[in-house]
Amino acid sequence: MVGLHLDYGNKCITMQLVGEEIGASKLIEVINEIGVLYTYNGTRFDLPYIKVKLGIDLNKSCMHKDLMYDCWR
Repeated sequence: MVGLHLDYGNKCITMQLVGEEIGASKLIEVINEIGVLYTYNGTRFDLPYIKVKLGIDLNKSCMHKDLMYDCWR
């Protein structure tokens, strides 16, 4: 499962991609709409996992901010 919360300022959308819905083209389509990708522990887990499973380097597709390190501070 990949869960996403998209904030467009005046409108928010929460979506979950499950099973066969998770694909490189769908994820790239969604990521192309955002400016910053926020994760918690995404640097060490989510982004490397997505890169291995889907062949997508999300660090090249958008700016990434891992909130885990801010929370630790």
